[in-house]
Amino acid sequence: DDAFNEPQSDSELIDVSFDEDEWIDLDHDEETIDNFIEGVNTEVILLDDLQNQVKKVIDITRRIVNTTKRTSTLSAFVEKKRMNYNLKVSKNKRIKRQLSKDVKTRWNSSFKMLSTIDLYRDIITDMFKCKGNIGITSKQRKKLARIELTTDQWDLIKLLITLLEPFYSATKALSTTTYPTIGSALYLIRSLEEYLEKLENNLTLNALKAKVLVKFQYYMFDDTDQFNTL
Repeated sequence: DDAFNEPQSDSELIDVSFDEDEWIDLDHDEETIDNFIEGVNTEVILLDDLQNQVKKVIDITRRIVNTTKRTSTLSAFVEKKRMNYNLKVSKNKRIKRQLSKDVKTRWNSSFKMLSTIDLYRDIITDMFKCKGNIGITSKQRKKLARIELTTDQWDLIKLLITLLEPFYSATKALSTTTYPTIGSALYLIRSLEEYLEKLENNLTLNALKAKVLVKFQYYMFDDTDQFNTL
């Protein structure tokens, strides 16, 4: 899939216009219209493609976590690398979390899964590089090779972490048991909406925000009776 193997610039992701010279019929001096593109909402196409990329990245991340945790050799390799890393860095930079997979019934588990694997990026990269000499079978090596993340996919994980972090903070604030949180609910909802509406310097992040904003407004504001109770 070219979308995952070849890095694309921001302009390539968003700009669907072409050099006008390419669209002029030199014999008739008339603009040629591509009927396949005419009338098609290209922004929807781009967002749908991005959604597919996100799904693929999350699926691969889950498979990496599962494969690593279920294969004792890989698990030992990752743990040894983590311990060696922690010996070389200051206490506040140590990796304390274990790799974990997200669960539908647990809030923020996808954010935690992505943020944790990002911490392990160098270790996971080393695992893929060393797969030929760390004591796993040929079948296991082939399986591992199929789930190696590309640089673009690692970058997308970074953007997803940025996208989800405010939701993580908001749900943590609402989930506390030390003080009443109902009074904070409306403020947090509005803050999240403003965050999703704010444009960033990264076009891919803006596209992710736009996609989430549609669902966020649907679930938070379309039910007027529910919203008015806040």
